[in-house]
Amino acid sequence: MSSRSCDLVDDIYLISADNPHSISNFFSNNEQNHSNSISVAASCDSNSASTRTRNDSNSPASARGDSSFTTTRALNDSNSSSSDHYTAEQLKNYLFKKNPNYRLLKNDSTKSLSAWWRAFGFIFNLNENKEFEQIPGFISCLKCFQTFRYGFKSGTKHFVEHANKCFPLATKIADVAGTNELKCSQWKLEQVGVQRKMQLTPKDQHQLKELCAKWVCCDMRPFTIVEDDGLQRLANMFIKIGSQYGLVDAKNVIPSRHTVGRAVHEIADQIRDKIKEELIEPLRAKAVTIAPDFWQSKYSQQSYLGLNITYVDINNKFKSIDLFCRPFNGIKSYDLILDFLNIHLAEFGISLTDVNIITDRGANFLKAFAKYDLICCFGHRLNNVLKVCFFYQQTKKKKKNNQASSKDNTCSTAKSTPPTNSARVEKDELSSSSDSSLSDDEENQRENYVTEQSSLVILRRRKKSSTTQSAQKMVVEDIPPEAKQVLLVLKQAKKLVKYVKLTGMNQEIKDNGGVTLLQATAVRWLSLSNLLESLIKSFKIVRKLLFDKEKQSLITDLNLQCLKQLCLILKPFKQIMISVQTGNSPSLYLVSMFYITLKDILQSFDTVKEYINEHIEDIDGHDSLFNIDKDDDLEHELPGIKWFRERLLTLVNEMIVLDVRQVAATLLHPRYRSLKKVPDHVKDQCYKHVRQQVWQFREKAEAEQENQKNLSEPPQKKQKKEKNMLSRFESGNFSEETVDRTGSGDESDEYDYQIKKGDELDRYLLFEFDKSKKEAEPLEFWKNHSDKFPFLSQYARSILSIPATTTNVEREFSSAGFILNERRTSLQSNKLDEMLLIRSVEKQLH
Repeated sequence: MSSRSCDLVDDIYLISADNPHSISNFFSNNEQNHSNSISVAASCDSNSASTRTRNDSNSPASARGDSSFTTTRALNDSNSSSSDHYTAEQLKNYLFKKNPNYRLLKNDSTKSLSAWWRAFGFIFNLNENKEFEQIPGFISCLKCFQTFRYGFKSGTKHFVEHANKCFPLATKIADVAGTNELKCSQWKLEQVGVQRKMQLTPKDQHQLKELCAKWVCCDMRPFTIVEDDGLQRLANMFIKIGSQYGLVDAKNVIPSRHTVGRAVHEIADQIRDKIKEELIEPLRAKAVTIAPDFWQSKYSQQSYLGLNITYVDINNKFKSIDLFCRPFNGIKSYDLILDFLNIHLAEFGISLTDVNIITDRGANFLKAFAKYDLICCFGHRLNNVLKVCFFYQQTKKKKKNNQASSKDNTCSTAKSTPPTNSARVEKDELSSSSDSSLSDDEENQRENYVTEQSSLVILRRRKKSSTTQSAQKMVVEDIPPEAKQVLLVLKQAKKLVKYVKLTGMNQEIKDNGGVTLLQATAVRWLSLSNLLESLIKSFKIVRKLLFDKEKQSLITDLNLQCLKQLCLILKPFKQIMISVQTGNSPSLYLVSMFYITLKDILQSFDTVKEYINEHIEDIDGHDSLFNIDKDDDLEHELPGIKWFRERLLTLVNEMIVLDVRQVAATLLHPRYRSLKKVPDHVKDQCYKHVRQQVWQFREKAEAEQENQKNLSEPPQKKQKKEKNMLSRFESGNFSEETVDRTGSGDESDEYDYQIKKGDELDRYLLFEFDKSKKEAEPLEFWKNHSDKFPFLSQYARSILSIPATTTNVEREFSSAGFILNERRTSLQSNKLDEMLLIRSVEKQLH
């Protein structure tokens, strides 16, 4: 590569010697400090990315991560034949004159891209099939439409210069001492904390690139390590030290591993103290939710109980923290779970009576939290609906029985051998509490247990009928032939994907313009939908490769029309699961609306297509997978697909029982407070529940106020009152009489209190506000109107702190698995707990 100079913007900012100062920003209420830290990190990341040349994200092969663009790999100038039909000036004129046959789309790759990509996009033209196809070998400016040739040998210097011209960085601080040239003299202390634009010499630039390349290769680090925010902040700290002390040896600056380990422990302790202090007020308002779950390391076979908390602080800010992930030894029984949680939660001043609880439907968790108002994960329930629909449990049992019988035939002593825990280990690795592998009978027992024992108002009680029993207990042998054909297609698709993975064909598929085929795993949400989508996108390429390998038998029985229609049915489930998995904002209010949406969508095949056209299409006006309106395979619903769609609708009605708090969360979102499409009797139960909670908050506030009054004032001596036989004729307060006269119409049939007409809930339902403003967001709304609705806003804080799913704790386990990899099996368990805690706090801070 030719040596050349480039602009390097060094982001230098003060870092306190006691690093925990940055941690305190997470728990402080100073939003200015928080926004400044984010902007500094963002500018550092973007500026450093602009100086790196020809890294992985600059290469055409990885410039776009979107699998729908299958021609991205053919961007080399010398190898692209279609690019010879155009010149850069021609394409610029087409775009500038807004020719309808040409489009310019921004690079929407999910991979990390260099900063100069902010100014450029790819060019597409309308092909013979009336579909937009990428023109390889060119990129154009999104602002002025200046077009450049782009390939493996094009370089990036002119891209960086043009990006800085049309899309200058948002924040640039004036150069120190009015010059851009590098100075060898030491900086003054007042100069530290500003950005300084410098021009590296070709020699320094080349040396820097070589050091990074050798570091990545020799220490076996990923290429993306040079883009880590932590590395950027560490490098800025080194620059600050060099500016103050001159040329120093890095060995004298970088602490040892033991020192870093002790620092991790100290920082974790400081964070725990700050969390305990910050949780005092949210716990009093019951605006804290815990999500416990089990996880097991596949290398050490050690089980862990992890717990994530979500809470709404006193400023109505939603926060999520991975509180702990600690070893759990012994049987995962409900009593041991309770003892474990009580011990470790006490460290943070948390009692189970002061928090909301959300878990999956594991029998041990259900029994452990039976006396608490437990709420179950909506994502797990949807996943169970899909597994029951496609008979996953029955096929899994059948497979296990076949394996067991074969073992009995080959080894007569197998009966006397104690069963191993290998099956349990495999299950617990991703789904802890046996929710994913229980029988239908156990599912029904758990649901009935919750329904009968819970103190919550249940919106619907399932009626026992032959229809209900047959839907969930139906066996594969009883389904019609057209439905069996769909199951055979699914089985063959899984077999094909497994073969592709074992033989390493995925790379060949990608080289020919396809996408990687993804496997389906029962304990992972959305995996079946991802398998179908990847197979449909690469179907023609896979078929050609298999024919070349004389393995066409793997794909000849696959019905592409059946795959497309099945994928279409699963698309709404995929969109809903993705939507409810948000972890850093309220999501419980989505559950009731998505439940009603699913029931409406599954009514017919046309409603499914209509919903996808309106809500899941790409911004270009056509679905990236297939064109619903023009695809003949989607015109008429296959009989087998119709049977499974109707079965899905039945299972959604039977298996999903909404919690009243899920409807109350929707009610307390100002945008959806009218509860449209919710039945009237459900609204009435929700209103009663909310009024009861408001009344409890009011009673609690009055009791606290009375206690404060008694503590501040000495009790007055009671005087004996004279009995007056005419006292019943005396006049009272006018307001009390008005309440007595008008209160009969608002008396609660369920609770021993009266609801005044025009209470907080009524006034909230009639309140007018501008939906276009930011205050339409629920937490912002209740923060701005807490004076108008003092007790309703407190309950809103509590209910909106509950997430719709246990996704946060699942993500904690994903991070734990990344930390405890094959090379770090000897890491102490307390260090894992501390690292996850620090990471969750720092991730939100930066």
